[in-house]
Amino acid sequence: PRGVYFPGCALSAMVSNFIYALLLCRRPVSIWRVVVARALITLLVTCALNYVWNVVMYGTAASGFFTTVRLISNAVKLPLYAALIYILGRLSVAVAIRYRLVNPEGAIPPRR
Repeated sequence: PRGVYFPGCALSAMVSNFIYALLLCRRPVSIWRVVVARALITLLVTCALNYVWNVVMYGTAASGFFTTVRLISNAVKLPLYAALIYILGRLSVAVAIRYRLVNPEGAIPPRR
């Protein structure tokens, strides 16, 4: 790979995964949990943290335009992402129950 490694991007990915883990891990997958998780990631990570990383890497002139464009594009993509996460989350739970990877109550079976 080419280019410079910037640790802020790794931090953004960690924060995104932490938000998903807080709201979706070992809890029933509901549309409201998914929408809240995705909205938090959009606001906190995409618009706040990534704005800071753009300022650090490229300067303030480039980051103002990208923040506006990013807000509009993420507002449009929010329902699509939420629907995909909800559908695939429900499907993965159904498959895990079907193949007895988890109990129907959601508890992970003990290792043998």
